Amino acid sequence: MAGTECHGREEEIAIVAAGLARAESIGGQIVMVEGPDGMGKSTLIAAAADMARSGFRTLTVRCEQSGRDLPFAAVRQLFLSLPAQQRQELLSPQLIALFDDPAGAHGDQAILPALLRLTRSLCDQQPLALLMDDVQWADDCSLSFLEHLASWVSGLRCYLAAAIREPPGAWGSPLAPAGADVPDAVRTVLRPGPLSVEDSGRLLGDRLVAATAGDPPEEAFVRACHAATGGNPRLLADLADALVARGIAPVAVGAERVSALAAEASARTAAEWLTRIPRAHASIAEAIAILGPEATMAEAAALDGLPAGVGTGVDEELRRLGGIPGPAAVDRGRAPLSPPVRNALYQAIEPVTRAQAHRRAAAQMLAAGDLRRAAGQLLQTPPAADVQTVRVLLRAADEAMARGEPQEALRDLQRCLAEPPEPELRADVLFRQGRARLLLDIPAAEDSLIAAHRLSSRSRRAEIALDLGIAMLMGCRGSESLKVWQQALDDPSTQDEELRHRLQASVLTVPLYEPGQQESRGDILRRVAALGQQRLTTPGGRTLACVIAAHYAVLGDPQAVPRVLRAIGGGAEDAYPTDAVLLAPGWLVLVAAERDEAVEALEEAVAGAERDGSLTALLPALACRASALLSRGRLAEAEDDARRAVEAVEATSAQLWRSIVGPLLGDVLMEQGRLDDAESALKWAHAGEADSTRGLAYHLLHSLGRLHRLRGRPAEGLEAQLAAGRSFGAAGGQNPALVPWQSEAALCFHRLGHSGEGLPLAREELRLARNWSARPAWGRALRVVGAVQPPEEGLVFLSEAVFRLRESSARLEYAKALAARSTALRRLGRTSEAGEVWAEAAELAQRCGARLPAEEEPAEPAQSPEPADLAYGFLAAPSQAATPEAAPGATDSGPRTKEAPQITVSENRACELAAAGRTNRQIATELSISVKAVELRLSNAYRKLGINGRRQLGEALSRSTRQG
Repeated sequence: MAGTECHGREEEIAIVAAGLARAESIGGQIVMVEGPDGMGKSTLIAAAADMARSGFRTLTVRCEQSGRDLPFAAVRQLFLSLPAQQRQELLSPQLIALFDDPAGAHGDQAILPALLRLTRSLCDQQPLALLMDDVQWADDCSLSFLEHLASWVSGLRCYLAAAIREPPGAWGSPLAPAGADVPDAVRTVLRPGPLSVEDSGRLLGDRLVAATAGDPPEEAFVRACHAATGGNPRLLADLADALVARGIAPVAVGAERVSALAAEASARTAAEWLTRIPRAHASIAEAIAILGPEATMAEAAALDGLPAGVGTGVDEELRRLGGIPGPAAVDRGRAPLSPPVRNALYQAIEPVTRAQAHRRAAAQMLAAGDLRRAAGQLLQTPPAADVQTVRVLLRAADEAMARGEPQEALRDLQRCLAEPPEPELRADVLFRQGRARLLLDIPAAEDSLIAAHRLSSRSRRAEIALDLGIAMLMGCRGSESLKVWQQALDDPSTQDEELRHRLQASVLTVPLYEPGQQESRGDILRRVAALGQQRLTTPGGRTLACVIAAHYAVLGDPQAVPRVLRAIGGGAEDAYPTDAVLLAPGWLVLVAAERDEAVEALEEAVAGAERDGSLTALLPALACRASALLSRGRLAEAEDDARRAVEAVEATSAQLWRSIVGPLLGDVLMEQGRLDDAESALKWAHAGEADSTRGLAYHLLHSLGRLHRLRGRPAEGLEAQLAAGRSFGAAGGQNPALVPWQSEAALCFHRLGHSGEGLPLAREELRLARNWSARPAWGRALRVVGAVQPPEEGLVFLSEAVFRLRESSARLEYAKALAARSTALRRLGRTSEAGEVWAEAAELAQRCGARLPAEEEPAEPAQSPEPADLAYGFLAAPSQAATPEAAPGATDSGPRTKEAPQITVSENRACELAAAGRTNRQIATELSISVKAVELRLSNAYRKLGINGRRQLGEALSRSTRQG
């Protein structure tokens, strides 16, 4: 037996050897080998035959499907391997008749005892090994003999082994008959499973030895092969042969071709399987292929025009035939065809016949009320300008959007456009397509919405303009979005109050997201003042009120907070797909005001976006929640949300959010002391937009200045903070809870030895923070005013900072205030008290996962190891900032180094459910998110874990846990 066949089967072979030894010395043994095709059942039977040749008389048989209707066909083949003379000596008259005329032996009750006596006689002469393969094809009479023998085998020197494909069928296991008294010590069941990655590598290494010149296959190549075959030994061997034939070396670069070759190998195996399907059942099998993986036997029978009960017998037959196994056990309620077999059947059907069958299947699904599957059937038909097809697909798209599956809706809508729809319906289909795309892909949405806007009637243009403007704004084209929205508002046909409120809210949002658009700022702020006097109670009106409140918050007016609370307090009824983009400034107002309602609203917003499958809505909700978590010192959770927001920016191409999400992630990483990672996050933020005057540049400038200061470059940090102040001021910004540039600039002055120049800035921020009255901003301003003064003068401010923050939710800011107060106490010689305060600060920082800042004291700045040209000197290598992986962190200067991007908490939960065998739809239901959200989380996790699919998840998660 070749060693290649035994990799990963050492334990099973040891069990076989022990059973043979027991059968030879003590008494009979029964071994049942069960499993899907290709798992090595025949390998174990062959291993038993090899080991039994020494000391056993060995009789073997491979059952054939052609003999299933012939009585005792398998038994005859088994005993025909005896020498002819020995058969004549041992066979009774009944058995001679059996061998001469097997058809006449059916129903002869004397045959079974005669076969048992023959077996006894052989065992008395010499230990006997009866080895049977493919027992699922055995005839009923032979199965009866095996059941009879199993009841007596314990008293014989007999080793009986049989391999059977799963599922075993209605007749159950022939070696474990119902009611038979077979002790557990006599009977063993072996179920060889898929090979591990390591054993797969050994098998491939043996098969590919000529191609590798003795070198083992590379790990990435082995993992690709394992993923493509599921660790099935036969499929691995077939794949290895195909690789050798194509001359593909087993190295990492060759892994890309593995999937295609694995599919070819599976197709060949499926073609072989097809030859075993009885002709009478071919049409049922074709119906299953047409209906797809969710098909039931009843549906297949109905599609084939057969009576409802006909499918039962065919169902059992197909289960006994088995086929190539799928990734999970076959659901007994589904038609039992595995994907390779089903695909091979499908391809064999003529295209015209296929299309006709799909249309019949669609009608059948519609009659059953299953619109989703009816649409799936119509998608398989060629376009035919069919009005009914368009109507069904539009309804299916609406249902998919309601289920939170925009990707499925887009599939249906794309097919509608290809049908094509009637001319008067085309604009509506394009609008629906644009709205669905707006949840996932901003540039693609803009293309659809521009086309819809151009083709639509005047009465629909304002509604389309609302979404089109959002797409333009998210692409950092605020002036174009303003033009589109203003045209819609100026159109006399735009009379719907809800729509007008949302259009007005959109217009007022532009200076919040793109404060660099100065040409229209004055006009917009005048509108804010006018609209702010109105009572706005409808859903669209509340959205408008929320945006107006955000403008007041930028100015530092504390009345913005109750305005936002009233605006978001009305619930989420009649929510619009783009509301999250308009509500985000209001959410940030509540975050800046330290309101618990912010976290509650954001939890609902994240859950709603995931439920709707909207990445565009998920992005602002995640970013705002990350900001809230950062403010509360929950750094691990904040990082999780910020990373997911980075991925959403990349997936949707919502470039506007780079200047928000990148600095946010950078701030989280700086709090953890991971400065290299923070730098990568800021590079990523800047990579999508070269013009720093567009978007919320002050966030990026502020975070950059802080990084310079922490890097020991206070001069560069000061320049960046002053630039942030100019940018924020140009937007009318006076609220330090949003951009605390003055306190950061004061710290830079202090580090440069010019505390006197920085102190007025810090005092001005303290004045503004007191006016805003939120404890985090107030406490921070007090801390900085105290830190930049001599300790005897600054201690009173630091003590007040500790007092203000003690009951605050801003735990990390409280830890910083304690640390600064400890430093001042130590400088005043009160070392014992300083030590106690520092211990409390250190404990708090540790709980937050933060690294406390170094003491802020005047010193000569360290020489910068690299040039720093105002704000963007360190961004001189754009090639390093082009991917979101750079932001999560490849290097780390802090105490929490990560060698590779880590999967997030939400990704890990999805992976755990997938590894447990849940489908994407089941995971979506359990987590209350969309299927698209599940797919995104899993694909992100696969990339981070370095795997190709869910079959590798269990091992990858275990490895990640051990390393973590």
